[in-house]
Amino acid sequence: MAIGIGSVSCTYLRGNIRDLKEEVDVWRTPGIDSYGAQLVGYGDSGFAFDAVLYDTLTNIETWTSDLEALQGTVVTAEDDFGFTYSTLLVTTVGMPVTIGAFLPSALPPSASARYRREIRIEGVVVGDL
Repeated sequence: MAIGIGSVSCTYLRGNIRDLKEEVDVWRTPGIDSYGAQLVGYGDSGFAFDAVLYDTLTNIETWTSDLEALQGTVVTAEDDFGFTYSTLLVTTVGMPVTIGAFLPSALPPSASARYRREIRIEGVVVGDL
């Protein structure tokens, strides 16, 4: 898999994933002193990735629509460092931020890649990494 999330390729994909950890449900009962607690299993794991694309304005608009279509789906992602993460449920695709761009030296020179768009993608891990 190339750098990207789901079937959507990116120039860069950077972010963090929190590991699964034991969740605790805590409650109080009226008229009884102290607290009740119950372990409810592993959860409370989430992720936040910043997806970046350098391209033409037309291609960036299509890329944004493709990312927005991932909301509510379970995907696999590969970040800039080559780490692959699976079973990620995308819950939020943020607002796109577009600026004129100087091309990073890692990209081949192209007269058409004049824009940089960044979108934050957030969600939860629904299975083992």
